[in-house]
Amino acid sequence: MRMKEFIFSRPGDKQVDVGLLLMRVGIPAALFVRHGWEKVSGFNHMLAFQMDPLHIGVYPTMAFATLSDGICTLLIILGLFTRTAAAVIVISLSVVFVTMENALGIIPSSYHLTQSTPPPPSSADHIELTFIYIIFSLGIIFAGPGRYSLDRLLFWRDDRNA
Repeated sequence: MRMKEFIFSRPGDKQVDVGLLLMRVGIPAALFVRHGWEKVSGFNHMLAFQMDPLHIGVYPTMAFATLSDGICTLLIILGLFTRTAAAVIVISLSVVFVTMENALGIIPSSYHLTQSTPPPPSSADHIELTFIYIIFSLGIIFAGPGRYSLDRLLFWRDDRNA
């Protein structure tokens, strides 16, 4: 295939599946390395930060964050229960985006003064990255894991021989 044909042609099914694989492995791996591993390996240490943006308790908050950033990212990388794992990440990071990052500006500045510890410093880069992870996860919910996934091998009964 010549470069012009590659650039301007409609992608084939396998090209789309390779693209999904690359995104499904690369983006969650970055989230796991930066946020998931610290939660999985240092859960008790993370509890000390007393983060509880929804006031459901520090332990349930950290357990859900560990599920999202630590376990669901690995499930997406494997392509196992991919859409469900992506939905968990969307929920978790949407809470981070709205409450912790206050990206929408709807949390009054006095809110954090009543907390036992100040919120982590937020930067435009972190808000942007959180937004990118949310959009990626929404894309995976709609597009699915693609052909190169454990979901396909285990659950796509009509496509096993493809």
